[in-house]
Amino acid sequence: MSIEYRNGADRRKRKIPPLKYLLFGGQRKRIRRKEDEDKLIILDTHGPWVFVLTVIILVLSIIDGLLTLNLIARGAQQVNPVMSYLIDINPYFYFFMKCFLTIFAVTMLILLRNYRSKIFRVRVSNLLPLIAVFFILVIFYQLHLKFQIAVSG
Repeated sequence: MSIEYRNGADRRKRKIPPLKYLLFGGQRKRIRRKEDEDKLIILDTHGPWVFVLTVIILVLSIIDGLLTLNLIARGAQQVNPVMSYLIDINPYFYFFMKCFLTIFAVTMLILLRNYRSKIFRVRVSNLLPLIAVFFILVIFYQLHLKFQIAVSG
């Protein structure tokens, strides 16, 4: 006769790790079971590439915000109506909200990074490098606009 050491609760049923693991680190680094790959499971340990991409995206967002304000001071228009409204309220408020929204979006992408879209079959973790590339392209376009304004003015 064997002794049962389990308390009855299956710890694998929990999809979101306790907050203490998200804040102070845990042990879930990857999804281990093939059948769990299409489920929404939040991991509590992330590799160094996630940190590096996060910092790159945040720095690029700050550069984008500063270049946007500089271009607007030189007569350019903000194309995004939400950001245009925030700039009209207060440029500092716009900059704060741009940083806040970027941090919030990147945090959500990190938490959901192992989720695979059922429609596009793309893992969310693949979006972080694409966002960084998008910001780089936007910054190059803004630098091009800045050069055009300098040449024409």
